[in-house]
Amino acid sequence: MESGSFGRVKSNFTVMEETKKVTSTKRAEIRALWSFRGRSEIDKEEKNMGKYKGLFWPAILGVKHMPKVKESEFYNDAGGFRRATINDKIAFFLQHPVWEGRPELFMKTGSPKEIYAMSGMSVHGLCNLIGQPAQAQSIVDGFNYVVEQKGLKKVHFISGLYAEDEVRRDPDKGKVQGILFQGEPGKPVAVLIAGGGFDGVASYLESIPAAMELHRRGYSAFVLVYRVNVELHETEPQAKGGEASKDVLPAVRYLIGHQAEYGYTMDGFGMFGFSAGGLMTTAYAFSDYKDCCHKHNLPRPAAIFPIYGLHWELKVHEEDKGLAIFSRVGRDDPTGFAAVEKIIPDIRKALGQENVDIVMYDKLGHGFGLGIDTAADGWLRDAVAFWEEHRKC
Repeated sequence: MESGSFGRVKSNFTVMEETKKVTSTKRAEIRALWSFRGRSEIDKEEKNMGKYKGLFWPAILGVKHMPKVKESEFYNDAGGFRRATINDKIAFFLQHPVWEGRPELFMKTGSPKEIYAMSGMSVHGLCNLIGQPAQAQSIVDGFNYVVEQKGLKKVHFISGLYAEDEVRRDPDKGKVQGILFQGEPGKPVAVLIAGGGFDGVASYLESIPAAMELHRRGYSAFVLVYRVNVELHETEPQAKGGEASKDVLPAVRYLIGHQAEYGYTMDGFGMFGFSAGGLMTTAYAFSDYKDCCHKHNLPRPAAIFPIYGLHWELKVHEEDKGLAIFSRVGRDDPTGFAAVEKIIPDIRKALGQENVDIVMYDKLGHGFGLGIDTAADGWLRDAVAFWEEHRKC
């Protein structure tokens, strides 16, 4: 593989398009792949592991619209927004007024039919189906936290990250946006990038719950919603990843320029990425990549946190010394990230043992989010301690 490029990472949501039958073993594997896989990867795995058919989703039935949620369902008897529950349907979350007409801040997919397919399901049902039942509550908690903090004017929806002339040349760059959780003055900001295999952005599952936990600890947090799928104007997986990674650059420039307005500091900032978002985090921080911070005269994070997202073909160069890296990966991750285990000794040798905290878990797959009720439970607490130690170096 060419240096500084991504291998194939499996994309978001498209397992919904698979057909009915599946063995119990394959069902478990497909559930693990749900968040991050693409059509090409499914085809490849069929050849390698035998033909199979996927989960039965409403998409197969030709769902062509999202059920309309009555306005009254969003409110409590006092006239304020009621708290969502794991039994609320996905349509409730996407149509909620808190998003001000931008539901992609919560869940972004490559095509409307994927949203239509999920919209009638409850969060509880969806998470059960994908084999991540413990994540349902963290999804709902993250959503409720956005609603609460938006009311307190501590959550801000940010758009216009790319310069106007760039958007004129490519209008899809105008779709790059984010959610800023405004923390305590003087504390550093964290950038969070959810996965989705460059076909979607699963902020609801990964970056919003993590941002909530960081904000509760006083940090500011910026959830990046980047270009995916046809917005990237690329079809080859490596090219899609490289193009999506460019969206990190205007986000960092925005954060640099608005420190005084929101009170955070970029000194010692951190960057968290999940799956494809972890690849983007790696590509920003390490000098081996075309659009890294070094090549654009932008600050390097004090620490990066690619959660099931560290590039398994990472090469560390002299200019990367001083960077700290924290990662959590399951050995049963079927999307490729488990292969990072073979290069951990090289990373530790290059960056220093004290700057590398990478843990591999047995019997853990992909897409575990905050890791609740898994072997990775508590990783964010440990990540914060690691960040604090290294941002003060």
